[in-house]
Amino acid sequence: MSKQILVARIEPLPDQTDRIQVNAPSVGEIKDMPPVGNYLNPGEVIGTLVIMEREHPLVLPAGIDGQIEEIFTKEDSRGVAYNQPLFRLRQGFLGNDLRFDHPAGQTARKGVSALKGTFSITAPSDGIFYRKPSPESPPYVEEGQQVAAGQVLGLIEVMKSFNQIHYGGPTFPDKSIVEKVKAEDGAEVCYGQELFSLRPVQ
Repeated sequence: MSKQILVARIEPLPDQTDRIQVNAPSVGEIKDMPPVGNYLNPGEVIGTLVIMEREHPLVLPAGIDGQIEEIFTKEDSRGVAYNQPLFRLRQGFLGNDLRFDHPAGQTARKGVSALKGTFSITAPSDGIFYRKPSPESPPYVEEGQQVAAGQVLGLIEVMKSFNQIHYGGPTFPDKSIVEKVKAEDGAEVCYGQELFSLRPVQ
């Protein structure tokens, strides 16, 4: 039996329009959550929920992204109840200068890391990175190519599930140039590993 992907529950916070709370969708044991400061994108794997000894990838709902501001489960692995808060996201935390609110050099999963005018898109989870939709197809993007919001940059295969890596989000420039592809097609990559280096279109 294949592992079921679970979608986290979202709870708006009163009087905080730029912040949302991410809650557990089921009773279980949560583990492998990203640390404070990481930027999460829609549909991204945000941890593993163990239910009756079966591990299920836990993902953000479509249309939800933001930077992790506070984690409510302090241990690496912890039992949670249905709708129990997991962490708080801050949305729209970047300005046009692409600065992080956390120390420079700390990267974010599929997020922006400001380094001398460039930024990185990193692996949302451990898995196999693919630059092409199929072996016979051309790569989604090439170095030197301009990309825009919504454009697919690559794929990550996790437990036989293929997850698209999109460019864009409320904190990304509208358009950027792919300066460097940092991982080979078909390579095994780790969570947080840099996949693309980009620079905003001036």
